[in-house]
Amino acid sequence: MNIKMRSFASLRTVTGCFFLLIFAFAANAQAASISSYGAACDGVTDDIQAFNAAWQDMANGQISALEISGKCHLSQPWVLQSNEKTYKPKLISGWGAELDNTVVVSASSVSIKGLSVINAPKDGFAFLRGQGSSHERLHAEGNGRHGFYFGTDNGGYGKNSQVTNVVFNLLSSIANSQDGFHWDGRAGVNRSWLNANTFIQPVARDNIGRSWNTVPGTGATGLVSRINYNTLIGAQFEGNGGIPDFTTTRSFTFVGTHIADLNSAGESLIPGDISYILGGRIRGDIRDKTTNNSILVNTSAAGEGGRIHYLHFMDQID
Repeated sequence: MNIKMRSFASLRTVTGCFFLLIFAFAANAQAASISSYGAACDGVTDDIQAFNAAWQDMANGQISALEISGKCHLSQPWVLQSNEKTYKPKLISGWGAELDNTVVVSASSVSIKGLSVINAPKDGFAFLRGQGSSHERLHAEGNGRHGFYFGTDNGGYGKNSQVTNVVFNLLSSIANSQDGFHWDGRAGVNRSWLNANTFIQPVARDNIGRSWNTVPGTGATGLVSRINYNTLIGAQFEGNGGIPDFTTTRSFTFVGTHIADLNSAGESLIPGDISYILGGRIRGDIRDKTTNNSILVNTSAAGEGGRIHYLHFMDQID
């Protein structure tokens, strides 16, 4: 009897250890380091194959979190592409890590935090999808075109761009060859969207082009692309080659925005149709503020502090 009981206890112990190992393996399988895929991240070795393999595992559900460290050389853009429509979160973290090629985000629910793209041939980050994502403390500096790009690159990144329901927190775009933030409305199919997103303290400084620029466009069937209903909180635009241009936007809300860029006409902002500008500081004048349905509330723009005015045709909001 004692022998049987001891055997049963031993079997139970072994079985328990087996299942603990299985659970531990499953838990560890949810997170991975880029080095486990063979990336050297020494600034010299081409790590693109390791990055692509890691993304495929993430897209297929093999891992849900990826950690990047070091200075990683990529010979081509890192494309995060997936047709999966889910709000199940995935996380790429790279606090202090640097890449030297574009990160193209064409997937939903993948969030990127603490990653820098420096001296890429084209854009720092390009966004074509992102529903359910939250990107935090991304940095783009010294890149060959824009810091942050929203669009298809005329087909180079994809057929259309639909970025909605995303939180962009503390994005910094510094000393890029063209714009700090750039939306391109051209699309190969349907049309492109940048709608209902929140930008918290986006920073654009010392870019050769504008701090923020919008370029209208259509899809192949003639549908007009849209950039509507976005909110900028605490934006910091200063020292750029051109003032922010939101001409093609509609129903943008600016809260506590600091815009120190100034053109030769003494202007600091080109708003879109129906702009809500609440608080903050705008160094110069606001172009066409009396005709573009602008609402200014206690905004320290040139001669506009503490006024509420320019409310026109608000029945057009839909």
